[in-house]
Amino acid sequence: MVKAVLFDLDDTLILEEKATEEAFLAAASLAYRRYGLSPEKLLKTIQGLAEDFWKTAPAYRWCQQVGISPREALWADFADEIPEARIMQSWIPDFRRRCWQEALRKSGIEDLSLAEEMATCYRKECRQRHRLFPEVRPVLKRLSSWPLAMVTNGLRRHQCEKINQAGLARFFSVVVVSSDLGRGKPAPEIFRLALSALSVSPREACMVGNSWLNDISGALKTGMKAVWVNRDGEKLPSGVKPQAIISSLKELPELLPVL
Repeated sequence: MVKAVLFDLDDTLILEEKATEEAFLAAASLAYRRYGLSPEKLLKTIQGLAEDFWKTAPAYRWCQQVGISPREALWADFADEIPEARIMQSWIPDFRRRCWQEALRKSGIEDLSLAEEMATCYRKECRQRHRLFPEVRPVLKRLSSWPLAMVTNGLRRHQCEKINQAGLARFFSVVVVSSDLGRGKPAPEIFRLALSALSVSPREACMVGNSWLNDISGALKTGMKAVWVNRDGEKLPSGVKPQAIISSLKELPELLPVL
């Protein structure tokens, strides 16, 4: 019997991928207005450069372990009071500048001031565009009698900023972020930390998330039940068997009592 529910944050409760793509396009539109560059083409260029430059980060291995992506690094402050974040904090400004400047250069444009303007625009737009899926708040209200935990990869300061802006904090008695322990999903340690805080065993808990690897596979290996939120109709890899697959969180309240 399920006694507690754990939720992922990004692209389960909050639109993350769509928000960052919109922010990229908003920043790229500055180059379109000034030089006529295609925002879509510039978007692909900047994303590719960010992936490449990110691999040179001084704490790259740690960032991988806690699940910080280059698109997040282009807007996150890395202001957490942990050694790895402090190392990254001094490196990040140059990373951002290089990404946007080189993206323009590859399109034949040398304009440092525009690159800096685009970097600032992207960070501002990211903070404004993270929003909840429409069904999230009503569903969480229906589940208010259940002990709920948030289990998310990333920097605590960064993730909690999104949680607070979306008004989610009041629904969760426990929030576990991968930077708290230096390892992220799908590692069992992050799930166990949340379970311990909720005082439930793995078999008494259910993980709800959109990533079959991080959320579903990780939860199952920890001994939990799992519900995959598959909004896009993805194919589930063989060997991964969640207790349920849903296309919307609206299905969750009726499902949990029978898991």
